[in-house]
Amino acid sequence: MKKVNSDTFVNEVMYAIEQLPYKFSSLLTLKYVLGYSGKEIAEITGLSETNVRQQLLNGRKMLSKMIEEE
Repeated sequence: MKKVNSDTFVNEVMYAIEQLPYKFSSLLTLKYVLGYSGKEIAEITGLSETNVRQQLLNGRKMLSKMIEEE
């Protein structure tokens, strides 16, 4: 990955999150932008905690791949 300043990196990550399918971007936003726990996200979304953890994992993998490709 290329070296960038932290503001640029945060902007790139936020842009990449917005490009993900909604089911991933919404969970990643709840977790990492708004700071909700997995349990809280499960309560908000109606998903099981296991499903939330799995979807967050899948979303992080997709996000990582998108960022590495830039």
